[in-house]
Amino acid sequence: PYGAIGFGGLTLFSLLAWQQVDMGWRLVAFSGLGFGLYALGLVLHRIPNLAMWRQPTRYTAIFLTGAMALISWGYVLSATAVTAICLGFAGALYLLLAYSHQLYYLGYAGAGLIQVAWIMLLIRQAITQPQFYAIPTGVYFIGVSVLERRNGRFLFANYLEGFGLAILLITTFIQSLDPLSGFIYFLLLFAEGIFFIWLGAIRRCKVTFFAGLAATSMNVVAQLIVVINVYDVNRWLVTIGTGLLLIIAAILVERKREEIITRTHEWRESMATWQ
Repeated sequence: PYGAIGFGGLTLFSLLAWQQVDMGWRLVAFSGLGFGLYALGLVLHRIPNLAMWRQPTRYTAIFLTGAMALISWGYVLSATAVTAICLGFAGALYLLLAYSHQLYYLGYAGAGLIQVAWIMLLIRQAITQPQFYAIPTGVYFIGVSVLERRNGRFLFANYLEGFGLAILLITTFIQSLDPLSGFIYFLLLFAEGIFFIWLGAIRRCKVTFFAGLAATSMNVVAQLIVVINVYDVNRWLVTIGTGLLLIIAAILVERKREEIITRTHEWRESMATWQ
């Protein structure tokens, strides 16, 4: 098997050289070859007479994708797409390895490589929208934290989840302060905050719950300031409206004070069991 794979690789290299393919895209071709070999090995392993191919294809795939990913960094400035695609193939391969052999940390590395490749492609396309960077990055860290929590590493999971939430919510909050297009991101941040409050309550997770609550509160206060200072809305109207809402809230609280106190004690006892 090793000899067959070696001559196949030599054939591919000769074909690309004969067609005068740029060296960077030759790296992409061999990186794709590595990923394809590993996928082929998974299929051949299910055939009894061809099970001997799995180990050679796996080792060759790991070597090819890893080597091409390292070499491709030399093209990160001149041909960013080459580096991004090579890293993407390596990340996809390591995700397959992690899934096949239950190697969680290798799965984190694979997802991280795909994330880096995505960012490189965005930079190459001169995409300046921060949400395209923040959403996949934040979701990545939150996803890793969920897996870490399942493995019992709660402190590390909380740090990762807090970092992912900060990337998502702070990015949207900064964009919501833009006087021209901020209203869209105000709505987006409001939706994100409500979603994380709900998700934290469902999962009984303090980090998620309080992150959503803080983001929603900051979002509303910041928009009041923007409305007064940017859109030149009469601040007395805003002040009177806010005061009326507080008075109504105080009346409701007073009428249901005993029930609220009881509910608060129940809520505190419940939150004591949250992670």
